[in-house]
Amino acid sequence: MPGAAENSDAFGRTTRLVDANHDGRAELAVDAPGENANAGSVWGFRSTSSGITPTGSFTFGAGTLGTVAANARLGSGFAY
Repeated sequence: MPGAAENSDAFGRTTRLVDANHDGRAELAVDAPGENANAGSVWGFRSTSSGITPTGSFTFGAGTLGTVAANARLGSGFAY
């Protein structure tokens, strides 16, 4: 799994299952709104026929998307 744990990440505070690639299997999206001083990140875990796997997982944050990172708390919108 990419990334390193930090005390205030709030990793997994909210999760969602979404069939993002429309293959009939739900991928797991996990937020970490406190990642990198509240910039926030989202992790995606692929789904296989035997379940969700960390193999091939990915992460993206405010910097990846080219948005303002300061207190963006990316992923915090999962709660709504």
